[in-house]
Amino acid sequence: MMSEAPVLVVDDNPEFRQIVCSALTRNGYFALGAADGAQALEILENVRPALVLVDVNMPSMSGPEFLRLAEARGSIDPRRVVMISEVALGSASPASWRLTKPFDIDLLMRLVADFCGTGQLGSMWQRPPIPALGR
Repeated sequence: MMSEAPVLVVDDNPEFRQIVCSALTRNGYFALGAADGAQALEILENVRPALVLVDVNMPSMSGPEFLRLAEARGSIDPRRVVMISEVALGSASPASWRLTKPFDIDLLMRLVADFCGTGQLGSMWQRPPIPALGR
């Protein structure tokens, strides 16, 4: 399975971020890692990911705060964000999708496959159109 759909992993824990990015890459995804919300916002200036996995509790900017800023800038679709936390998140979470750490990496891969068009949900992500040159 190969997918051109980028997946952004935002987590202040370098080991967790590396494990998730490595698993994504091994499974054929284009994984991008950000150590915090500010770095993720910079990445979003150039990339429109199919899915964003973001830690809820980060020191400089929380996951929900990152999501609000990114959404206000028009950089992200909140339906394409999975909030990740060490405690169960209720329905008050600003993201539609939530995962509790630790989670099974196979579960994560099934979720990513659904968002990136290689899983059961089909083609949810579509590459943004490339503008015609010379027009």
